[in-house]
Amino acid sequence: MKKILFVFIFISLFIFESFAPESISKPFIETKPKETISTQYDDIFFAVTMVESRGNPNAYNSKENAVGLAQIRQIRIDDYNARTGDSLSLNDAYDPFIAKKIFVYYADLIGKENRDLIIRKWNGSGPMTYEYLKKVKHYLTVNKPI
Repeated sequence: MKKILFVFIFISLFIFESFAPESISKPFIETKPKETISTQYDDIFFAVTMVESRGNPNAYNSKENAVGLAQIRQIRIDDYNARTGDSLSLNDAYDPFIAKKIFVYYADLIGKENRDLIIRKWNGSGPMTYEYLKKVKHYLTVNKPI
């Protein structure tokens, strides 16, 4: 009985395929892969996002209107767009790939040899950035990204 059922299903599929309209089969659509982003700052980016949002890509800070896991604000988006010619919106910063792309852009401006400065500048300027640096360094030494 199982053999007959198998043969019936096989023949049915063959017949269906032969008479199916072409619109049913979807053509292969080649998608453009996302650009690659430098991995040299992965540990810093991980630590910063843990301090900023506990790694939550949907985080929103209404007090500062900061979004995403890196807590990016509109002023940073505006500056990034002006410098790069891109046209990102604040909502784009919810995408972890975009957030990392922005972070790496600014990190590259400072240079990988100035890790502490990269971290402090992500937070802003002034003395409060040293406290921020301590928080981020905690995640650099205790919790490593997978």
